[in-house]
Amino acid sequence: MTSTEFDKLVQDARGRQDQLLTVKGNDYTRHEEDRLSNFKRSGTSIGLSPIQVWAIFINKHIDAVMAYVKTGRTESESIQGRLDDIVNYCYLGEALVRETRETAPTSQYTNAYSLTGTVEIEKAVLGREMTSTQSGPTLDRYIS
Repeated sequence: MTSTEFDKLVQDARGRQDQLLTVKGNDYTRHEEDRLSNFKRSGTSIGLSPIQVWAIFINKHIDAVMAYVKTGRTESESIQGRLDDIVNYCYLGEALVRETRETAPTSQYTNAYSLTGTVEIEKAVLGREMTSTQSGPTLDRYIS
C-alpha cells in the first residue's frame, strides 16, 4: 500500500469513526450530556467502576478481531466495523482516564486508579491478574 493509499484509508476510517461516535453516542448516552454515562450507569447497576465496564466493552470487540484473525471471517459485524469501534473505545477510555484524574484527589488517583485500577483492568480484560513474568496478554486462547 502506498503512502497516498494509506492516507486515504485513514481519512475514510476517521470519517466513519466520527459518524459512529455521533450515532452510537446518542444511543448509549440516552441523549444525556455526559458522553461517559453509559459506563457509569452500567457500572453502578452491576457494581463495577466505569473503567472496568469500558474494559469489558472494548474486549468484546477485541475478541471478535481475534476470532477474525484465527478464522478469517466474522459472525455479525464486519471486521472494519469492529476496528472502528475499537478506535472509538480508545477515545472513550482516554476520556474516562482524564475524567478520573481531574476529579480524584492525587493520593486517591495514585492508590486507587494507578495501581488497583490496573489490576481491575487486567482482571476485566484477561479474566485474571498478570504475573510479574508476563509482559502482556497472550494470544493463546485465540489460536490454540
